[in-house]
Amino acid sequence: MTQSADNNSDSNWPLVPIVIWYCLLLLGSGSLFLLGLAFGSEAYRNSPIPLVELAFIAGPLVVSGGFFAATLYFWNTAKRQFAYGITAASVVVVLGSFAVAGGLGI
Repeated sequence: MTQSADNNSDSNWPLVPIVIWYCLLLLGSGSLFLLGLAFGSEAYRNSPIPLVELAFIAGPLVVSGGFFAATLYFWNTAKRQFAYGITAASVVVVLGSFAVAGGLGI
């Protein structure tokens, strides 16, 4: 029995839980972005939101999107160890942010 060239490539199944993780992460950070934007715009009703506050509101969404883009880039360029490392870094960032927020009593 002979194998075709397609069967010799590495399996892509680890990408499925990675994409699911990032979808959940982007869904959560996107909803927090909209929530923060709603309350931020309420506080600054007749004036624009300051850039520093907007950075705090949009930061998690931008960082999550950057992690996801970097993971897909490294996965597609066959640098899977970097893709796994960036995914692990995103898990550490999420757990660290929960730890800091819990430690601050937020």
